Amino acid sequence: MLKRKMFLMMPAICASAVYADTILIPEGKLTSHTTVFGDITPSAGPRVIDGCGIFLTGDYIYWTAREDNLTFATTGMQNTAGAPTKQGRKYPPRFKYDSGLKFGIGFSFGHDKWDMYIDYTWFNPHHSHKKVYEGDGEPLTNTIPFALETPFVPLYSAQASWSLNFNVFDWELGRNFYVSKFLSLRPFFGFKGTWQKQTMQVNYDFKSSGGLRSENKNSFYGVGPRAGIDTAWHFPGTWSFFADLAYSALWGAFYVEREDYGISSGKNSYDAQESFHSTKPVMELAIGIRKEDWFHNDRYHFSAQVGWETQIWFSQNQFDFNPSVSAGDLNIQGVTAKLRFDF
Repeated sequence: MLKRKMFLMMPAICASAVYADTILIPEGKLTSHTTVFGDITPSAGPRVIDGCGIFLTGDYIYWTAREDNLTFATTGMQNTAGAPTKQGRKYPPRFKYDSGLKFGIGFSFGHDKWDMYIDYTWFNPHHSHKKVYEGDGEPLTNTIPFALETPFVPLYSAQASWSLNFNVFDWELGRNFYVSKFLSLRPFFGFKGTWQKQTMQVNYDFKSSGGLRSENKNSFYGVGPRAGIDTAWHFPGTWSFFADLAYSALWGAFYVEREDYGISSGKNSYDAQESFHSTKPVMELAIGIRKEDWFHNDRYHFSAQVGWETQIWFSQNQFDFNPSVSAGDLNIQGVTAKLRFDF
């Protein structure tokens, strides 16, 4: 009986003899044994001495917002006499740059040097196009079909304005660490939320008589997961290049409205609205240069950076214009200047 027990215990005895000097704790089990697990990827902070772990950010943004498939008038179509026409031109709203703001607050945890950050973006551009007129024998026609009217009619003039009310919240949980002496990475995940509203008003003056105004609204409310990585390429000292990337998938609701009515008569020729849910992706890219400094015996940290930022909001153009035209992307890009203060 004793020999049988010894025989059954042999595998355990052999395993103990082989691994006794190599395995001190189970692999993969979270422990507080700092002497066993050192900093494989040392923290890149930034952190201050005797601080509370809070940091504040503020951004000034100078961006332009441009959306696909917003053409409202065109030349180049055959005139009423059926004679050939010259090469024409399509007219979208006149896009320009506008100012906006970002505000953020974050907290650095003691646990494995993680950090949490929440950021709010406000941007409200307004774009318009001066009136365009028929000229030089080139007929001007609408590109937005009318209801209860001939789809495309000769115009005397056309004018459009487009505006965007853009609000975004980002929440992140990440960790900034060195992978070499002068390269740091900060992978993160979190959530993105947005509420935004687009409006577009188009005025058409017919060559025959009267005119028509089309008022359009396109609102989107969405929330979804967001993940990405921030990189910093450090120089000896306190300068660095940064390059950031993030991707989101937002589940949200679209609310689309359109109303057409005669400018002189005020009578509606078309009035409809639609609401639906869909998932839309968002891609964000940023690149620039950063300067950091610690002061007052390293109890405070300050950084300033400037760079170029690009955001692509896929298939955001859901205006009720023309069923034959596919939805367009909302493209936002421009300069972002950011300040950060840690204490």
